[in-house]
Amino acid sequence: MKYFIIFILFFSCLRKPRTGISNDSNSGKSVVTTDTNGGEAAGGEDSAGEDDGGDDSAGEDNGGDDSGDDDDHDDEDPVGPPKTSANFVFEVADNKIELALNEEVIIPVKIKALKDFKGGDIDLTIEDIPAYIEIKSDLEKINLKTNESADLQISVKVNTMSESFDSKKFVLLGSNGNEAMGNKMKFDLKVKPEITIGIINDAIPHEYNIKDKDICLNKHNEGLQVIFKNMTMNFGDNGNGPCIHTVRPLKHCDTSKRMKPGDTYLPPKVMADAGDRSAVFYNHFASNDNIQRKLHFNVTAGQEATKNCTQENND
Repeated sequence: MKYFIIFILFFSCLRKPRTGISNDSNSGKSVVTTDTNGGEAAGGEDSAGEDDGGDDSAGEDNGGDDSGDDDDHDDEDPVGPPKTSANFVFEVADNKIELALNEEVIIPVKIKALKDFKGGDIDLTIEDIPAYIEIKSDLEKINLKTNESADLQISVKVNTMSESFDSKKFVLLGSNGNEAMGNKMKFDLKVKPEITIGIINDAIPHEYNIKDKDICLNKHNEGLQVIFKNMTMNFGDNGNGPCIHTVRPLKHCDTSKRMKPGDTYLPPKVMADAGDRSAVFYNHFASNDNIQRKLHFNVTAGQEATKNCTQENND
């Protein structure tokens, strides 16, 4: 009897876990009862295995092929900014220009075709030219091949009627039919409110650096400085040099101070509030030099003909 009871109890212990596994499996709570079955429920494929080790979410989000595709794209087709300049360039020693009225300058410019230039004609134009300034290129087009270069010259001449200013920009523009984009160079121009009237020959009447008898000058708010100069090589070496006779708004020279070669005489500036005035000028010691040359001050733009002024304007 004693052994029979022990046998029954032992048999009951063996049967309970098997029944528990069946019930837990049907209720979907295998994770809670895994320890009672020695790990069979934990290794099942119905729920925990799919949630924890599946490929549906974690694999695609963190280690999927999306980022790999992006890397491959970068290697095969790199992305960068588009080209923003042509395959030819302009070079100049200095793009800043400072001139007075009636002055001019020649600017050497080099144009260079780069290694990717397809070749052909480069058309040259100048844009944004200020009023009463003459700006020209000695060439209208240049034919270049890859890696070739050529020289051109830009001439700048300031008319006596120009305004004075600290900075105005004009542009040298190049274009080529084989290139998607042209190229350009900007120049910065300053015009000073001054003009030089120079004697260049002591013949009677004297020859001056400005041929016109009537010289028109615009209004300059800061005042216009006239500079009379002896530009000859030897007129006045022996003390018989010129002295400028003139009238208001200028001022007659000091007759005791005759100009030697290279000397200058500066009368007071002519201000804008002096109004529309004219002043004759000639060598005080050579009356035959008086052929009624005149400076006309504060002339309104477009009214030069009323003063018999003939200098050309670019407008």
